[in-house]
Amino acid sequence: MNFYFVSCPKGLEEVLKQESYKFDLEKRDVSPGGLKIQGELTQILCFMMESRIASRFYKEIAQIHFSHEKRMLIAAREVPWTKIMDVKDTFKIQCLLSREVKDDFKNSHYLSLVLKDSIVDTFQEKMKDRPNINLDNPHYSYLLRIDKGHKKKYQGTVLVDLSGRPLHQRGYRDTRHDAPIKENLAAGLVLLSDWNKKDHLYDLFCGSGTILMEAAYIKHNIPSTYLRLISFLDGNDEFDLIFHTWFKKDPANEKTLDRLAKELVLRGKKAIEKMEPDEFFGSDISTKSVGLTAMAWKNAGFPKESLSIRRDTAIRAIPETENGGVIISNPPYGLRLENDDDEALQALYYDFGENLKANWKGFEAYIIVQDPELRKKISLRTEKRISVWNGGVECRFLKYDLF
Repeated sequence: MNFYFVSCPKGLEEVLKQESYKFDLEKRDVSPGGLKIQGELTQILCFMMESRIASRFYKEIAQIHFSHEKRMLIAAREVPWTKIMDVKDTFKIQCLLSREVKDDFKNSHYLSLVLKDSIVDTFQEKMKDRPNINLDNPHYSYLLRIDKGHKKKYQGTVLVDLSGRPLHQRGYRDTRHDAPIKENLAAGLVLLSDWNKKDHLYDLFCGSGTILMEAAYIKHNIPSTYLRLISFLDGNDEFDLIFHTWFKKDPANEKTLDRLAKELVLRGKKAIEKMEPDEFFGSDISTKSVGLTAMAWKNAGFPKESLSIRRDTAIRAIPETENGGVIISNPPYGLRLENDDDEALQALYYDFGENLKANWKGFEAYIIVQDPELRKKISLRTEKRISVWNGGVECRFLKYDLF
């Protein structure tokens, strides 16, 4: 039984752990930036295909122990690289240094080069040939993590990425346009809220529709990799593990993956057929954003009637339904928008808060905010405050009860 590491956005590690209980794994330990797990391949594949929070799945393939940089090359040569990959395969290496060892090494890039040399040297010695580097689309994406070891030694854990493209790339979004929030973070926000899936869900700063899309996936239990699995069954290379020697040597692995893909796609199609009119509501001041949200909805195969989308500003928008509901939104931070000035943003947050108080009684509102000064402009009592990270930016996910 192998060990794996599942990475996720910082701040969502516990959400990822809760998600993992569905898959009956042998081991699950939270660590910064993800979850260490152990399980059978079928369990791992199910988790990878259905996780809404994971960024990548890595399989541990080797551990190396060394006392200093120069000894690492020798230690890494002991790994049976010619059994792990084929000479015709391509690869790349990323190295991460744990906090405890960062000051002990010049840089992580040098250690990546050392591991690369050990792989190449091993192949040259045993096969008189070598695999090539491919930084854009390799068969093997290795992650080398360096931690403190025992007796003044370092431990290098070598992992290989199973998913290829990050799992947050669901396939419904137009990748030519930058989104202010990734899909797995959006899913995390929905799961961190108290939305019960029966209430109407609104996003008053819908942008390209990511929060609404992930909420629809969650409500109807549509697999997060639904569109990628359709592409996989059409013969496209959606997951790197299909190239890996360990996966290919057992024909049962491919059959298992194919069976799971067919089951999950069928489940997704049946769920989409049951979606009802006016389940989700989105608005944005930008005509372009409204169009991107509608396009994402269409790309996912969702019925047009299940989403009400309109151009409106969050400071004037009013509910389209009665009996309350839930708002989950990602207002602009002022970090990535070139023309935002402080006064305009402060006015936006203040007016947004006033609109919530005046027109959204009976609702719960959740927003993700980076700047504490902007947060103060919403003159409402904060009922819940959770630390999350949007990329490299620490934020707060805030809940307001509107009476």
